[in-house]
Amino acid sequence: MGRKAYTAEFKAQVTKEAIETNNTALVASKHGLAQRTVYNWFTKEVNKESIFKKKDLKNIQKQNEELLLENRILKELLKKTTNVLVKD
Repeated sequence: MGRKAYTAEFKAQVTKEAIETNNTALVASKHGLAQRTVYNWFTKEVNKESIFKKKDLKNIQKQNEELLLENRILKELLKKTTNVLVKD
């Protein structure tokens, strides 16, 4: 028995419904699909979103570290500059 091919649009629609309802069994039944098939599509999409969120978080953390360093440097520079101004 061969595997049935589904279009990317169909998979996206079914996956979207599964994410919105958080019920792969219901969505599978609605579309006449095996629950495992819908579950597999669902988990791939959820994992993909999770990976994107992790990458975004890492980028934000890196940017935060750079800004903290810049802030620390500017504070030190400001201290030195104000000390020079006060001494004169």
